[in-house]
Amino acid sequence: CDAVQQLLKSPTVTDKWVVGELIDFSVRNGHCYADLVEKDDEGKALAKIPFRVWNYKYESLNKKFYAATNQQLGAGLKVRVRVKPSMHKLYGLSVIADSLSAIKYAKDLKDRYTVLWMYYDLFGSLI
Repeated sequence: CDAVQQLLKSPTVTDKWVVGELIDFSVRNGHCYADLVEKDDEGKALAKIPFRVWNYKYESLNKKFYAATNQQLGAGLKVRVRVKPSMHKLYGLSVIADSLSAIKYAKDLKDRYTVLWMYYDLFGSLI
């Protein structure tokens, strides 16, 4: 776990904008819990990572998201999220959201940094 913690501090994986779909979305005690998934053109999952927004950030992000899109954050939404990877000894690897925006058009996906690329940057040299 300590080696992974050091890897997560690498500039190649911190503060990255990642594109994916939110699934298994829930809010408990003000914290947002979901999975961020990258899917292929047929809708098959290619990569998935636990996604978190802590309560001190969730309310403001949800309000900004609603103001921009006229919808609440929830399952099935494609989002662009600035994340920091996090490793917890008990719960494993996840990403913590710092900022996000909705994906409205296919052009928004151009030059995207995906969940799959994030995994490659994290563990590519180890695989």
